[in-house]
Amino acid sequence: MRLNIVLLIGLMIIICMLLLTCNKEKTSCPDENAFCSLVETQNFDTTGPLIDKFLSKLERNENAVILDQLREWLECKCCVKNVVVICNSCVKTNPAQSELSIDFINCYAPKVALK
Repeated sequence: MRLNIVLLIGLMIIICMLLLTCNKEKTSCPDENAFCSLVETQNFDTTGPLIDKFLSKLERNENAVILDQLREWLECKCCVKNVVVICNSCVKTNPAQSELSIDFINCYAPKVALK
């Protein structure tokens, strides 16, 4: 009897932890719908203000840290398959710019069940 109560409490704790974790994942990707809607309609240039908004909230840091945070922010979007930092401050401009390679996917396409 006592073992059943302990198991039940343990199971309830695990379920609560899973539910809380799932909610965090849903809210931890800001501007996902807006960003992916623009990508879906191939309005890549208009994603700039969303990216700028994200970058403006970051603390001043080394370029490598900022690029890594930007990569993580992009990769949490359902429409981004992969982000690779090609170079850090390699584009000869003033100030120097970095280059990213982003692979997009269609996360709004209807799911088709294969038979």
